[in-house]
Amino acid sequence: MSLAHRLGSVLSVLLLNVVISLTAIIAKYIRKQPDFAAALSALEHAPEAHSLTLQSFLILPMQHITRLPLLVDAILHQLDAQPDIQSSQDYAAVSRCLETLHTVCLLFVVFFSSSCSV
Repeated sequence: MSLAHRLGSVLSVLLLNVVISLTAIIAKYIRKQPDFAAALSALEHAPEAHSLTLQSFLILPMQHITRLPLLVDAILHQLDAQPDIQSSQDYAAVSRCLETLHTVCLLFVVFFSSSCSV
């Protein structure tokens, strides 16, 4: 299993924890702040929201971040199949991109695992 796939597994668990925490935080505000509940309901039912919840909008950037290493890993595997490209600058650039994304995702894990308590 590649590093991207292993990291993806860790990030999936983290995302689940983030969703659970967000749900608990939003539920707490709904109980304590009737105005918040009314505003949230109005926003979630607005045509521009396409019936998506606040949690959906909050989790979307995190989902994108976690998918990027998998996408770049797939591109790198496609380049592996072409021996003339393996020594090119493009291959090196994609490899560096994947390393950078792994670093970003690890920082993401550290940040959200330390700040994701209700």
